[in-house]
Amino acid sequence: MIRELVGESPFALLANSMGGLLARHVVAAFVGQVIGLALIAPVVDPDPTLRQLPELVVLESDVEVLNALTPEDRKDFAGIAVRQNNESWRAFRDHALPGIRAASQAAMDRLSRRYFLEQRPEDVFGRFEGPTVIITGRQDHVVGFEDQFTLLAHYSRATYVVIDGAGHNVHLEQPEVVEAVLRKWTKAAVLARPSSVGH
Repeated sequence: MIRELVGESPFALLANSMGGLLARHVVAAFVGQVIGLALIAPVVDPDPTLRQLPELVVLESDVEVLNALTPEDRKDFAGIAVRQNNESWRAFRDHALPGIRAASQAAMDRLSRRYFLEQRPEDVFGRFEGPTVIITGRQDHVVGFEDQFTLLAHYSRATYVVIDGAGHNVHLEQPEVVEAVLRKWTKAAVLARPSSVGH
């Protein structure tokens, strides 16, 4: 599918959570063609038992917001949100919940049993020289924030950001900070394009 989308053109990747694991495999599969990589709360180790994880901590909880939700929405939101306020809920409702509701539970169950590939991508490409940013939430109890730091040895132009007051949905709970980091990364990725690539 990626080959159909981009052909031989250079491209940059932005990925979240499990997508971060898959994006690293794309870098390995398209060596020399990926010019930039942005990872938001990426999975590093597909085995949850091997991850360094903080406990789930709720830093802000608006009881009125939570009480206004359906039991199903409250379960999904409160189970992951560090900032349980109206702003965070609206972002979760608009940008995360549609995917959660549309997902096939049977497919998700199959993926959760084994969603890793055979070879660690960094063992394939060694070092990635393109602009890279790794954004994590300090209170992320799903993938953590420590394992991602180990990736820096393989990404020579990496910026590593840990954002306090955010969990696994760091981009929804601290959108202004994440946006600022991604804007800087985007400019660096554009500059990394080969000069023969049109604007």
